[in-house]
Amino acid sequence: MVIVTPIDIDELAPIIADMEKKIKALELGRTLNKLLPKLRKHNRQLFSAEESPTGERWAPLARSTIRRRKNATSSSKILVRTGRLKASLTSPNSPDNVANIVNSSSKATLFWGSRVPYSKFHQRGTKRLLARPHIATIQSKDLDIVVKDIVATIIPILKRRYRK
Repeated sequence: MVIVTPIDIDELAPIIADMEKKIKALELGRTLNKLLPKLRKHNRQLFSAEESPTGERWAPLARSTIRRRKNATSSSKILVRTGRLKASLTSPNSPDNVANIVNSSSKATLFWGSRVPYSKFHQRGTKRLLARPHIATIQSKDLDIVVKDIVATIIPILKRRYRK
């Protein structure tokens, strides 16, 4: 036995328009805020493994730096002389942490990084300083948080519409 169920595309248009309106109204800033703990965790992993967000090992410390650090009370870890740079990217309470979310009507933008003045020199490198990229980026696997929030917005619309 075959049951034919015609679907009128015109009937779906208002439902799709309602979903689009709800998705645009979704507080994307709230959703992006959920990504911050993942970014901090990723940064902790980068500093622990001494590698860039792409998995490349950071350049080793120069001999002169190693000698200088032996005579001081600073860390022997790369990019962790005082801990300020690392804290700026791993601690939500650090005054040097940049975690700003800017909302507009249809998008949200996350600004993530460090206010530590020398961060940019380590991130990009200079003529005398090798680049050691250390600022984590949002990974595609983390975007499931955004998708889940969008789905959580759409499901109630569909349930209301098709509730029997």
